[in-house]
This record gives sequence, structure tokens and C-alpha cells, in this order.
Amino acid sequence: MDNSVASYYIHIANNNEHSRWLIYFDGGWFCYSNESCEFRRQYSPNFITSNNFNKEIIFKGIFSSFQQFNIIYVPYCSSDLWSGSSNTTHSHGHDIFHAIFHQHNYFSNAKQIVFVGFSAGGIGLLLNLPDLLRKFSPKIDLRVIIDSGWFIDYSNNSHGVSKINQGMNYWNTQISKSCQLTSRHKCLLGSEAIKLFPSNIKIFIIQSLLDLTQLQFDKIHINSYDFSLKLIDNLRQSSNRISIFAPSCPLHGF
Repeated sequence: MDNSVASYYIHIANNNEHSRWLIYFDGGWFCYSNESCEFRRQYSPNFITSNNFNKEIIFKGIFSSFQQFNIIYVPYCSSDLWSGSSNTTHSHGHDIFHAIFHQHNYFSNAKQIVFVGFSAGGIGLLLNLPDLLRKFSPKIDLRVIIDSGWFIDYSNNSHGVSKINQGMNYWNTQISKSCQLTSRHKCLLGSEAIKLFPSNIKIFIIQSLLDLTQLQFDKIHINSYDFSLKLIDNLRQSSNRISIFAPSCPLHGF
């Protein structure tokens, strides 16, 4: 967001084949105005700039299970839910997302690609993948894992909706032409975005029913089981398209 050059990390598997890929988009909330982004610049600078990124990283955690995969890890420095395309505010999450695939010809030899998004990265997958996936060969096994990025349109959440709408204008959010909803913020919601995915895509949703970040966003008390019931009902309505792991744990991210 400070006009620094976007960066990503790439690990080529020891077998040096380009047939299997894991592409991970990280998260980290968002900012939606000059004031909120300045606050973020002071207290969470790594979500604003790439200047502080290490030259190299160690691929551990979830990556340990994908040692035979080529891995691309994309840090989150645009603070726009991977949706922006604005030269005015330097919000370029949408542009960064798609540049990853424009820059590499590796994927022409791919047999399997696993897309993973955590939190804001999960929202980025929901928003950007439906159009992108149609550009891949139908012979490629395409899979999507969304970790803690399934938000719902909780009743009377004017607080959160106002911030998202303000942010979408601030970022110049790019919405798929396939999403024709009058309320543009709903195009970011899992239950709506999932309808736009090609039917052959395997999608796995990991979502706590007591997601601390979403409860905070919606200003809901931690013991609000009404919210949990609405979330699981929302997930079930899409269960014909997705596989679900939804524990009742007060946390955000697995």
C-alpha cells in the first residue's frame, strides 16, 4: 500500500517437476480509509509494505505436508482483501493476485494445483478464483482450501458492512462480472461467491463456528450461539459444493 513492489516466495520441489503446485495467499485483516491505513502503517507495517520482507523464508507449518509440491507463498501487503486496483491509494491486491499467474509458465505443465487462502487470503480466493479457474486446462486437478475466510451476512451488522463498503470504494475493488448482486459487499461472502465457481472444482472450507475475528467484526459477544447456528446453517446451504471442517473453537485460523 506504500507503492513498494509486491513480493512472493517460491520453492521448487527437489524432483524439479512442475506438475504439482501449492499456492498460498496470506491474510491479515484490512484498512479502509486514510486514517485506518495510517494506524495500520504504525502498528502493523508488514501489512502495508513489502520493504520489511525477508529475502528468504523457511517453509514450515502447513507447507511441511507438501514437500513434494512446488510452493508459492504470497504475503499480504495490500490490506484490501486481495481485491483492489487503485493507483490513488496504492491498493493492488487484485492486481498482485493475478500477476502471480501471468508471470509464470510453470502451470502449463501442471497436473494438480492447490490454492490456499487464510482469512483475507481466503476472501481473496473467493473473489478472484471463479474467473481465473476457467482459464486453466480442464485436465488439471484444481483444489481450493479456504481457512477462516467464510464470512456471513449477519443480521443488523451495519458496523461491519459500512467498513467493507467504504473499503471497496477506497480500494477500487474488482468484482467478477458474474456477481450481479446489488449490494456489492455480498460478492465477498462465501455463500454467494461459491455459486460462481466451476462445478468441477474441489473446495474445502475450514471455519470455526466461534471465529474470534468475525465475532469482533460483527460486534458479537463470544457466547452468541445464535451466530454459530447461523454460520453452520449458511455452510450447510452450500454443502453440495463444498467439504466442511467447522469446529466450535474460539480462534481464527488453523
